Amino acid sequence: MSKIIFHEVGEPATPATGTFALFFDSSDSKPKYKDDTGTVFDFAPTVVFGSEFQEEESLGLSSTTSETPQTKLEMITPVLPAGKYRIGWTYTWAHSAGNTDFEGFINLNGTNVRPHSQEPKDVGTDQNHICSGFVYEDLANQAHTIQINYSTEDSDDTAFISEARLEIWRVS
Repeated sequence: MSKIIFHEVGEPATPATGTFALFFDSSDSKPKYKDDTGTVFDFAPTVVFGSEFQEEESLGLSSTTSETPQTKLEMITPVLPAGKYRIGWTYTWAHSAGNTDFEGFINLNGTNVRPHSQEPKDVGTDQNHICSGFVYEDLANQAHTIQINYSTEDSDDTAFISEARLEIWRVS
């Protein structure tokens, strides 16, 4: 069984086998511990969950008659540490026709991670629908590009999008 020795201030001598010493380093006032080999470690754990938070939004109304996806919102992160991240999105959409689809796409580094294709029952810009969700992605140590893209299934129709938001934060 390990034994803990509390040392008020300054680095203590190397503790006996099977024990470790907790102390405050007088040079930086941070908690540390020294194991029975004499190695000193920072005591405070590194907080990962919720770190690296970033958000972007584009609230105004945009529209397209293109069958090719158009970008409504783009987020380019700084270089992020490798890890698991939560990527969340929300947007409000509408469509001018009830017999063809509004198409939305969440794009991560050039790959669609969540397509959304929906034919509305009611049409027009006063018939708003909300799409939201999130994914967990293992990301490499690099910058990342996240987009909300949208289009219409038929170029005779108009796709509308507004209140677009993206967020990312580290989970582990």
